Amino acid sequence: GSVFHALVLDESDDLSRADFLVDAKNNYFIAKSYVNSMLNPNPEKFFWRNLSAQLSEQKEDYHEAIKEYTKALETATAKDKNDVLYNRANCYTESGLYKQALADYDEALSSDSTLAYFWGFRGLTEQQMGNFNGAVIDFTKAISFEPLESWFYYRRGWILDEFLKNHQAGLHDYNQS
Repeated sequence: GSVFHALVLDESDDLSRADFLVDAKNNYFIAKSYVNSMLNPNPEKFFWRNLSAQLSEQKEDYHEAIKEYTKALETATAKDKNDVLYNRANCYTESGLYKQALADYDEALSSDSTLAYFWGFRGLTEQQMGNFNGAVIDFTKAISFEPLESWFYYRRGWILDEFLKNHQAGLHDYNQS
């Protein structure tokens, strides 16, 4: 169970962290207590702060996850920063804080504009805001970087067909997906 994974959790081992998060679904309070015990003497330690945020997000406590991701950004390396921005943007979106989500996607994309999934999830956020033209633009950018990803075509096709009433273009994208 998660107590075993918690005891062997290695900061450099992505697999043990993934196993820990899976086990934490059934043992949230044990997992959170363990992470807090590691975080308390090391509040600036990115690994534990980020893991705490992931636990809160997994529990759908988006307000807490946003706070934790914001703290994690303070000590994130350049390598980790975009992952944290992505996760925090997802929490903002789940909380209906779409403008904040867009700001996180934009910040990540300003450092690397080729992040196709950031464009895709940015497009999804635009769609949820009712900005369908903006969503189509974002999905088009995502496709330009990952032309084989069917999800991008499907989402863009759905928006074109359902919301922008461009049935022919929507059908074309559906066929691509």
